[in-house]
Amino acid sequence: MAQAKKDKEGEIAYVRELESQWSEVLNKQERQRDRLLKLTYSRQNKSGAAAESMQEQLNRIAQQDEVRSNRHAAELEAAAVKREQDQKNERARLQRECLEVLAIQVREKSSRASLDKTRDQMVLQREQQDLAAAEKTDVARRSEKMKRNLAYKAELMDQMRVQDERKTLEPYLMSKAERQMNAELLKRLDSTM
Repeated sequence: MAQAKKDKEGEIAYVRELESQWSEVLNKQERQRDRLLKLTYSRQNKSGAAAESMQEQLNRIAQQDEVRSNRHAAELEAAAVKREQDQKNERARLQRECLEVLAIQVREKSSRASLDKTRDQMVLQREQQDLAAAEKTDVARRSEKMKRNLAYKAELMDQMRVQDERKTLEPYLMSKAERQMNAELLKRLDSTM
């Protein structure tokens, strides 16, 4: 009985030892599982942090791209506004130049018209002067002709008077050539009057 009791105690001690070893193995496995689980969680946290960091980077890059595209769009819009303003300024400058040229042409035309009017007045005045001078010359010529004619008439009248006086005288006092000359003079006198 003592041997059986001893065997039984040995068996209990052996079972206890096996249980303690088994418990140690289970504890080791549990610790190993905890460690692996912690590593997995740590990896997941790291990969989550990395994923979060990657997302932040992508967001930052997207934000930079958006800022850059907004700046580029603003530059394009400013360039378009400047180009449009430059075109307006150029059109305004060309219009001003055109109006200046037109004003110069109007002034030149007005000046030419004034000069033409002055020239026409001078030509008209000159023509009037020429006409007056011609009329004056013509009047003087006619007056001179009239004077000559009157003088000639007076001469002829004098000759006629002399001829009448001679007619009363003897015919031999006037030669035939003198009588013919007097007749010619009388014909001329009649034709001029």
